[in-house]
Amino acid sequence: MSRVFLLGVILFAVLFLIVSGGIAAIIVTGVVRKKRNDRAAQTTVDASVLEKHTTVQRHPVAGDTTGAHGYMRFTSRHVTFLTADDAQRTFDVDETVYDTLTEGDRGQLTYQGTRFVGFVRSV
Repeated sequence: MSRVFLLGVILFAVLFLIVSGGIAAIIVTGVVRKKRNDRAAQTTVDASVLEKHTTVQRHPVAGDTTGAHGYMRFTSRHVTFLTADDAQRTFDVDETVYDTLTEGDRGQLTYQGTRFVGFVRSV
């Protein structure tokens, strides 16, 4: 076996371990977060909508960095609430919830750990 081939095999193995480890870390982090949220008590507090913002990520289709095959867009919607004790809590919400909330809305915020459960606007 030549040294170049052996170096290529070692490099491939190292890169494989790094990528596999990164994927495993993402999966484990998600599972741990879900279990922690599931164990947390649901909490309902008086709150107001402080801020709404979105994060848009654009990824090339099929790994094509030139964009010749187009891009996929992922939009995350976040809402920051100000609770009665002046604590700020930011949650990821779906598009329907995001569209129905307006900055300054007051009501009852319900959450479980880091998971948004709901917001009922006061009349």
